[in-house]
Amino acid sequence: MTLNANRPSNLITAPGVEPITLDELKEHLRLDTSSDDTYLTNLITASREYLEGKTWIGFIEQTRLIAIDYENIIAESYYDGNYLYSYYGSPAIELPLYPLISVESIVYYDKENSSSVFDSSNYQVDIYSKPGRVYLNDSVTWPTNLRARNSIEITYKVGFGATAASCPNDIKQALLIICADWYENRQTCDMSDGMQVGAFKTPTSEASANKIISKYRMRRI
Repeated sequence: MTLNANRPSNLITAPGVEPITLDELKEHLRLDTSSDDTYLTNLITASREYLEGKTWIGFIEQTRLIAIDYENIIAESYYDGNYLYSYYGSPAIELPLYPLISVESIVYYDKENSSSVFDSSNYQVDIYSKPGRVYLNDSVTWPTNLRARNSIEITYKVGFGATAASCPNDIKQALLIICADWYENRQTCDMSDGMQVGAFKTPTSEASANKIISKYRMRRI
């Protein structure tokens, strides 16, 4: 059994650079003025975050944290006098967003909220799967006597690399298309509703961007 990656993670350290530069976006838009540079710079970041959310990919190296509840990792059973109830914990945990670069640490909390580091010799890291996984070594179990909520915190890095050059060119092209669509239709773009910022105003732009990123979306059978 695997605890799947369809859960939120917290951003700890943001990417140091964006996949596309301001100059690249201005060239794409054929702009030779600097009056909108701040706005365009914000669009680049917003488009990356939007597309990362749609594809579950970290385009540029970033550090994230996922917290997991006790009930999702510990195997337990109890008898209520009539029936035996069993709960099966997960020996493998999928980490939201890929590609996985590394697991920095696993920390667990006991019922007194004291934290301890789960030694890296207890588990292995699979960076090749999409998404990446952490799984226990044979005969190793997760610690017991943990608090019920946010029992384990996993800190990890994802991304194609630390530089813009490491991001695939087709993803960069999708980002340019999104930024151009938002820029040219900003008067009708609702910036107040989170992911709704990414609502396309031009159908052809949406179709082009979706076609590019379709191969990156995770598919489950």
